[in-house]
Amino acid sequence: MVYAKQQVTLTREHHIPDVLLTAYEASEVSCGNSADGITKTGTRVVAGRTIAVDPSLIPLGSKVVINGHTYTAEDVGGAVKGHHIDIYMNTVSECMSFGKRYADAVWLEEYDAIQTVKYTFENGTLISQEVVAEEEIK
Repeated sequence: MVYAKQQVTLTREHHIPDVLLTAYEASEVSCGNSADGITKTGTRVVAGRTIAVDPSLIPLGSKVVINGHTYTAEDVGGAVKGHHIDIYMNTVSECMSFGKRYADAVWLEEYDAIQTVKYTFENGTLISQEVVAEEEIK
């Protein structure tokens, strides 16, 4: 048996039930006079990736899974509060077709940890490995 410590990045899942889903696009229709296609995090909006969230619930930069699709929380909105996510789309007509709907979301929180792993060998061949301890790095 051999014990080894390793630093790893792990993911916690935070389930957020019954999230109100709406859609927005980067024109003055959705974003007002300041519309420029640049998110709160400084990235350019991308359909299929960018969502606006309430950062008191979901931190900016986080990955969020909605109906099996993974988005990135890159933006905020004046009306986006609590269990409400605004999904970026390319056109006003796409947004109007999307309308309002509800779904469960999963916020994926990444964190660093140190794991102690027990490796078991038999005749020089690894036969098992097991994480025996884990400590989150703060």
